[in-house]
Amino acid sequence: MSVLAVDLDLLDLILDWQMTIAWAGEANCEPSRLGWWRTDLIDDLGGGDLLARLLPRTKVYAGWESARSAAIATDRRARQRMANPDKLRTIFFWGFDLDEKLHDRLAARKRLSENLKLPIAWEDGFDREAIAKQVSDRCGESKYELVAGGREIRRSDSDQQNLLFLVAALVPFDQNYSMPFYLIA
Repeated sequence: MSVLAVDLDLLDLILDWQMTIAWAGEANCEPSRLGWWRTDLIDDLGGGDLLARLLPRTKVYAGWESARSAAIATDRRARQRMANPDKLRTIFFWGFDLDEKLHDRLAARKRLSENLKLPIAWEDGFDREAIAKQVSDRCGESKYELVAGGREIRRSDSDQQNLLFLVAALVPFDQNYSMPFYLIA
């Protein structure tokens, strides 16, 4: 698919999954969730309160975007340990052009104060098994090959399907971020 032809629905879907995984990966919250990045930027009892006071107009997105940035940094470090990191596509790295479109779309959503449309729910707090089940229900069965540095999925022709494959490959959750990825030519 041409990057110019990317529709807003795909950008929103990628962003919503990125922010959901960024939330789930936080470690410094009480109770700790998956523990993949050392942040607590979303919860009102953690950094979410400070960010809401500092950025009242964009408070809905402030913590989410910050947690997403921590996830992107963790993903980048994992990719840099692989051969040809720029030829990998992950949940948090779609290549320069698409990542720029994601950045612009996130900025537009913040300006419009759009509500987050996160694909999973956690009304009763974080429950590792319940979250894994929701991921599997929404994304399908995880199919990947364990390789040094991550979990390699088979690439589809659809960016939306690739996203769902990448998210599904997070399950089962490991102690460390497992970096699902696929290679491009």
